Amino acid sequence: MSIKESGAEDSELQDKSTEAGEGVTQESELSDNVQFSRWEYDPHNPLNWPLWKKTLQVAMISSSGFLASIGTSIVSPARLQLVQEFNVSSTEALIPVALYVFALGFGPLIGSPLSETIGRYPIYVVTVPLGSLFTLGVGFTHDFGSLCFLRFMAGLCWAPVLSVATGTLAETFRPRTRGPVSAFFVLMPFLGPALGPVLGSFIVNRKGWRWTQWMLIFLSLLSMLLTAFGQEMFNTVIQRRLAAKRGMILPPKPPLKQRLQTFLLISVRRPVRMLFTEPIVAFICLYVSAEFGTLFSFFAGVPYTFHSVYNFPLEHSGLVFLSIAIGCVFGLATIMH
Repeated sequence: MSIKESGAEDSELQDKSTEAGEGVTQESELSDNVQFSRWEYDPHNPLNWPLWKKTLQVAMISSSGFLASIGTSIVSPARLQLVQEFNVSSTEALIPVALYVFALGFGPLIGSPLSETIGRYPIYVVTVPLGSLFTLGVGFTHDFGSLCFLRFMAGLCWAPVLSVATGTLAETFRPRTRGPVSAFFVLMPFLGPALGPVLGSFIVNRKGWRWTQWMLIFLSLLSMLLTAFGQEMFNTVIQRRLAAKRGMILPPKPPLKQRLQTFLLISVRRPVRMLFTEPIVAFICLYVSAEFGTLFSFFAGVPYTFHSVYNFPLEHSGLVFLSIAIGCVFGLATIMH
């Protein structure tokens, strides 16, 4: 085991480490990182995991991504029931859908930087059950204000899994094999909203709008089950744990105040700064916002229009969105390679 430190301790630690024969390098400049000299070939490196373990990781992030995305639109067919039960206008009945989507945009601003600090896996372990608790509250509430607040919190909790998953894939698959897996995961945020109105229309018509939330609870239980078989894949966290397990002297972590300052000023501010200073980031954000804005306007308007204007049964108006789901599947086939 060879460890780089500064000053006189450097040579002393290197001598002791060499005798131990661990072949590990630790850089004091990184303070919070431990670097293994042959990490590229280490079996603990997620890139070297067996296929079955990588498959479990993909199942974990795909199920959580589908859960977060289907929650956007599964309640949209319940518009008329919300109007009748809570005595609100047709426009106000769309607020629970809008707030959930709004929360999906803010969740990654917190979850992504946090995953760089505590690791990827805790994000899945904490956010999915926490979002399920808020969803449970949605199913039991009898107040429209509480309904809107709980929907927002559910979206805020489930949003980070959509952004953290890309880092999970990058750390688990090498570039030459990452394409098809990434394409499959990217399908989930589009397939979820497309299937939401299809399932929601049948559920709302036969069981009532509250059962849309029970369906989300069932899906979250499946996601939590798959998460139980996952594990940490962030290299920095894995290496620190291995170093501690092997008895290495780890550099002290910065004080809590300094870590919070770094989190707020760098990790959170960075995406906002890039949005306004990097033209390509700004244009991509505008493109994606227009794309998703159009998509979710369909979720709000199409069921109401086909049901009220064209006298489609509620279940049939939801089936209209199968075309989007089919298009997403065909689109996946074009980018698999």
